[in-house]
Amino acid sequence: MNPLLLPPGQCAVLQLFSFEGTIAKTWGAYRMVLSRLFTPQFPGLQFIKPLGIGSGHGYRAWPKWEASGFFMVFESPQAAMAFRGRKEFREFVEKSDENYCIFMSPTSSRGSWSGFDGWQLHQNLDSSGPICSLTRATLKPEFLYRFWKMVSPISLEQKDYQGLIFSQGIGELPLVEQATFTVWESVRDMETFARKTFHGEAVREVYRLNGFKEQMFTRFLPWHTEGTWQGKDALAPYLAPNDLVFSSSI
Repeated sequence: MNPLLLPPGQCAVLQLFSFEGTIAKTWGAYRMVLSRLFTPQFPGLQFIKPLGIGSGHGYRAWPKWEASGFFMVFESPQAAMAFRGRKEFREFVEKSDENYCIFMSPTSSRGSWSGFDGWQLHQNLDSSGPICSLTRATLKPEFLYRFWKMVSPISLEQKDYQGLIFSQGIGELPLVEQATFTVWESVRDMETFARKTFHGEAVREVYRLNGFKEQMFTRFLPWHTEGTWQGKDALAPYLAPNDLVFSSSI
C-alpha cells in the first residue's frame, strides 16, 4: 500500500459518527457537548463545530438522534491526522457503530461561521474532479417559517440529481443553525443545481428578504476518506490520493 500523499496548507475535516443502542447514543450526545471543552486547546486546530446530523436528504429540521459529528479546520493535514490519534477522539470511533471522515483542502469561500473566516485558500489545485460544498446559515427568527417551507422542494429536487455523490444535513441547533454538505462529480454539476433549479430561486428569495444573520459558502477539494456512512464510502470511486498532484503554492 502506497503512503498517503498529503497536500500542503490548511485542511478541513468533516467527521460523522453513528451510535446504536440507548447507552451509546446517550454517551455520544453527552461527549459531544463536552467536546467544546477539550478540543480548542489542541495544537494546530483553528476551528471546530460539534454537529447534529439531519434525518433526511439535505436540509432537514428533524435530527438523527443516533448521529453526530464535527466540522474542523486544521493548519495542516499533519495536525488533522494527529488529532485523530488523540484519546478523546479514539473513544468516539470505538463506541460508534459507524464513522466517516472526509479530508479536504479549501479552494474558495465567502461569509463566515461564528465569526470564522480565516481560510487559507488553495488556488492551484486540480478542480476537474469531485468538489465539496458547505452551505451554512444562521436564520433570523422571523424568517424560520418561510425558510422551512422552501426546504422540502429543494431536498426532493436534490435527491438523485445528476452528478451528486453525497449529501448530508448538519447543524448546531435544530431549525436555527443549519448547514448542508454536498459532494459533486464536478463544479459544473454543482453550479447547474445551484442556478437552474428551485434552489436558485430560494437563494434569491433569501437575499431579497435578508433572512440570514450569518452565512458561509465554502468549496473544498476532497483528497482522502476513512470509514463509511450508511454502509459505504461514496467518494472512494473518485479519489486516488497517489495520483493527485498538489501545488506547493497556496
